[in-house]
Amino acid sequence: MPAKKSRTSFVRATASSTIGDALGAAGTATDTSQRAPVMVKARRPDDLMVADIWLYNLRIVTGANPSLTRRDASRPATIVLQLPPQSFGEEALLERTSPEVKSDDAEHFPDSDGKNSYEASDQTAPPVGATRMRISGPSRLAFTMPAGVTSIPFTLEAILDACRTWPARRAVTAQPAGDGYVVGTPSTATPRAATRNADLQFLKGVVKSGAFIEMHRTFTDALEDLQVAGAARAIETAGAALAKTIVTTMEGTDDLAGERLVAQRVGAAVDAIIQKYPALGRDAGTRALVEAGIGYHASVGLVDVADQLTFQPDKRIPFAPALFSPFRPTREVTAIEMPYRLVLSPVGDTTWQHRSKAVAREGRHELWHTRLDSANTLGGADGKTDVRAIWSEDYGRPDLAELANTLHPFRMSLDPLDRDLLVRLTAGYQEERDGGAAYTPLPVVSRRLILSSLGGLLDAAGNWALRPADIDLQQWQHRMSLGRDHYVRVVYAGYLMPFGHAASLIKVTERKFEPANSSTPLQQRVARLRQRFFIVVREPVKTFNGARHVNHGHAFPFTSIELLTKVTPTLLAPDDVSCRVNEAGSFLYQIGAVTEGLAYREAFWPMSGQGGQNFKFNIAATDRDGHRTTFALPLMFVAGRANTMTAKKGSQTAKCIDTIRAGYNAEGDLRRQADIGGESICFAPPGENMAGDPRLPTDTLRFAAGEVTPHSSTQLNVYPEVKNAYVALRPVQRILGRDDAKVHVAYDPIYTTEGFGPNNKGEVFLVLTSQNPSWNVSFGPSASASRTDAVGAVASPSMKITGLSRRIGLASDLASVQNNTFRPASFFNDARILGGILLADIITEPPDGVTGQNAPKFTARDLPASGGTPARTEARYDWKTVMGKSDALGILMPRADGSPSQFIMSAVTTAFVGQPGKASSVIDATMTNFSVNMFGFVILRFDSLRYSTTDGRKPDITVAMHPSKAVMFGGPLNFVNKLRELLPSDGFSDPSAITVTPSGISAGYALTVPHVEVGAFALSGLSIGAEFQLPFDNEPMSAAFSFGRREDPFSLTVSLLGGGGFLVIGIGTDGVREIEAALEAQARLSIDLGVASGSVEISLGIYFHWLTAASGEGAVELSGYVRLHGEFSVMAIVSMSITFNLQLGITKRGDDLVVFGEASVTVEIEVLVFSGEVTVRCRREFTSPEADPTFAQLITGLPTWESYCLAFAAE
Repeated sequence: MPAKKSRTSFVRATASSTIGDALGAAGTATDTSQRAPVMVKARRPDDLMVADIWLYNLRIVTGANPSLTRRDASRPATIVLQLPPQSFGEEALLERTSPEVKSDDAEHFPDSDGKNSYEASDQTAPPVGATRMRISGPSRLAFTMPAGVTSIPFTLEAILDACRTWPARRAVTAQPAGDGYVVGTPSTATPRAATRNADLQFLKGVVKSGAFIEMHRTFTDALEDLQVAGAARAIETAGAALAKTIVTTMEGTDDLAGERLVAQRVGAAVDAIIQKYPALGRDAGTRALVEAGIGYHASVGLVDVADQLTFQPDKRIPFAPALFSPFRPTREVTAIEMPYRLVLSPVGDTTWQHRSKAVAREGRHELWHTRLDSANTLGGADGKTDVRAIWSEDYGRPDLAELANTLHPFRMSLDPLDRDLLVRLTAGYQEERDGGAAYTPLPVVSRRLILSSLGGLLDAAGNWALRPADIDLQQWQHRMSLGRDHYVRVVYAGYLMPFGHAASLIKVTERKFEPANSSTPLQQRVARLRQRFFIVVREPVKTFNGARHVNHGHAFPFTSIELLTKVTPTLLAPDDVSCRVNEAGSFLYQIGAVTEGLAYREAFWPMSGQGGQNFKFNIAATDRDGHRTTFALPLMFVAGRANTMTAKKGSQTAKCIDTIRAGYNAEGDLRRQADIGGESICFAPPGENMAGDPRLPTDTLRFAAGEVTPHSSTQLNVYPEVKNAYVALRPVQRILGRDDAKVHVAYDPIYTTEGFGPNNKGEVFLVLTSQNPSWNVSFGPSASASRTDAVGAVASPSMKITGLSRRIGLASDLASVQNNTFRPASFFNDARILGGILLADIITEPPDGVTGQNAPKFTARDLPASGGTPARTEARYDWKTVMGKSDALGILMPRADGSPSQFIMSAVTTAFVGQPGKASSVIDATMTNFSVNMFGFVILRFDSLRYSTTDGRKPDITVAMHPSKAVMFGGPLNFVNKLRELLPSDGFSDPSAITVTPSGISAGYALTVPHVEVGAFALSGLSIGAEFQLPFDNEPMSAAFSFGRREDPFSLTVSLLGGGGFLVIGIGTDGVREIEAALEAQARLSIDLGVASGSVEISLGIYFHWLTAASGEGAVELSGYVRLHGEFSVMAIVSMSITFNLQLGITKRGDDLVVFGEASVTVEIEVLVFSGEVTVRCRREFTSPEADPTFAQLITGLPTWESYCLAFAAE
């Protein structure tokens, strides 16, 4: 527990606990031989009256009529009635957690007590009589002899009468409520003069109070017992001198500077006294007496110069906080230890009522007891009285939280930390509220306080709405009978994280009847203390406007959160290990090496049910659009002290709330994720003319705890955020017809920091944290999961959705959208049209960015029923833009006639409400005024190319070519334009050589050159052909050109030499696909002699074929050949021919290489009607060598391996 702090200079200079110990020691020091009290034991067996009577400044006069006579007429005489212990500290057992609140009326009265039911118990109970227990110390009632009384009879009855009638003697901290014993700043709204007057009246009241005078006597007696001559006078002189310097010190200085100066003056005065009287500085206790004495006389001196004081409103009396801080009460004042280790003292106008003589009725004596009452009467109901907890042996201990965490010595109704807080709340005059404002200690209201020899009876309750900044105990109710607790309720103020609703953790310890043995539940019954914890919501509704959040709350979609759960069932004890906060690598709880930290109950996860389940609060959240959504979510409880405290471990420090926030954010989905069930949530502020709807159907939300600034002691220093969500993309669902189109999203970093500010012109608010290619808006064969022919043939774009924008809806390139720049390359990624042409290459970047007319837009709207048409949902994808440039290969050429080329696409899907089977779609796409350059050989000019389909039927394709320039040839085929009369000229609408299918356009043309013979030159059989395939999808475009063909080569003759050949080339946008060519040269000589004729022919040729396979492994063949042929005939009776063929070649298919040679000889003889033929062939092939053998192939068996190893061993 941190040391108590005060803004006053005196408390800054000395520790209040030290001064309190000094005051207690001063009371003990009065027990000298001259003033030693007399103790008389009083025992009355009839009514069990047991007490030790201590007589201070009274002597017993013996004789026939013994009496008690004042010994020193100048000093007060006191009778102290010391009673036996009045209370016990008894072990409490935990109750069973339950999914429901036991009390039937808890829903209507959240603070009502639960019913007494033993069924709620499940902690293993010890055997009967084995419950651990501690007994309190004795209690004292002190009474001062009135001034007009000099003696009383020395009888028990007379002494008990005096205890009823004499004024009570109490500790200086036992002041009545409202008497002005508050050290601090009055309201700053009070005018300066009134404030100064209030300070002066307070000072005068303090100095003239009886308790202050008693304190002076205590100091004086203690100093006299130290036998330091002249010390008392020197201290009085130093205090008076200090009072005079305060007038000039506090005037004209700020609060902190004045306190420092006063602290220096106090320290100098104390040092001067101790230097003169060394015996006063022998230990901390005597030094504290000197400090307290100087403070006392300085306060008296200030009254004498009151007219000269001009305190500012934020200045305070410098000494009273220390003088009135809690301290161990002396033996001469009232001190009632009830409950265990908590010392109470009555305040105000109260009396003790009891019988002086034993009372017997019907042969039985009434137990003697004395009760505290506000009325001087023997009968009637007890009046309400005020009491203060003026001391506890646990007060100010540095390890209070650790004692509470370790349940030392065991679980009780009040733990050490509770007792410390109760003392500070009821008697902590030096305490301060948030910002240094004054704190007014409020007493506890007692409805019954009775003391007896068998234990006390107590029915008291306290409620503190205003508390010191680091105290979270707000209510205390305690009922006990004969020293045994039977109902104790402690309420701790706190918050529910991450939303920050004010809530209270309630600890109820109640004595309940239950069976001593579970096997015989109705025979033996005991009454044990059972303890339970539950939470009550004090602030059901909390609104959010971004205040205090470091990023103004942009990452939180709700404007208000209402907790529908007002009270929880019984929870697991906060000290259960499963309830603790993940310390996330830091330190939080005071345990072990952590010297300053929290108790487990000050930060924990509420858990209930058997096995420990996270308790989920029912929540109703209202989003930015006013839509109300309900869900359930576990909430962490954070006590008020945890909200402001700093933990310490060695030299390291850590703000507890920062560690708690990090621990919350480190939790998984079980504690941070809420199931929304598809409800629509508005993730960003709605606006006008939104193309993108920020209202998204949401399956789950995952919350986080964000930072706030500045920190506050009255609000949770955390602001809720949405870390990520799982939402449905309604435009994608409607266009693709897929209800499962859902993605994980998070708030965009730029939106999180500045919302829709100047750096977010495109108004992006969500980004996708995971990609699902199935939900990319694709319109080509590569996206079969996205309905391949959904938008079809003219274009097959695939938009990779990476975020959501309020201005445009679905977004791809978020950086461009936020800068309001539209880059087709990033927006459409690798979308291709017309056989592989990159769509991004031909689209001009629009000057008006993503918000302009030339950018794609996804919209969805709900249409009401009208004109017989039922209610329906319409999703649209519209894009109208300009094709302003050619692609990288120069294939598609826009602006064919000089006017702009347009690309227009529209897809409309309509789903009828309640009739999902009747959904319809209309898709239309058009390109205008462009030409396609087929590698410079063929140029096709289009006026328009339009694709449309309805409800997925067979596409309707309309192609309009230019009426006069539909097909043009270029490059090497430019000469063909001279022969245009051979080609159709009415365009491509439906010519016989052009085929239009849903997959593309195909056409083929062949031009046969007539036989040409000029002199010795003769050309025949030459045909020129061209074919092309123009796919509408993203398949590559292809074209083939030929000069002759394999089956119909051309022939060329020049004089005696002839030959021929062919050439075919196939190319596509992906490169050259096939080349096939052959060339042959021939020479022939023939002779005819009439009866005999013959001829000789020789042919030489080369053949080349190169083919690219779809797999990428092509084939190449290169070969050369020689053919010799000779024949002769004799009178047509006998003829003979011989043919010799020789061919050498090489083929390669993939990695297989073959070199081959082939030769053949054919001899044919014909005689009249008889003929015969003989052919002899020879072929040889050589393949590429295989790879070297592996080691395993060389080692064929164990003998080989042994030989191999022995070869090395021999060496």
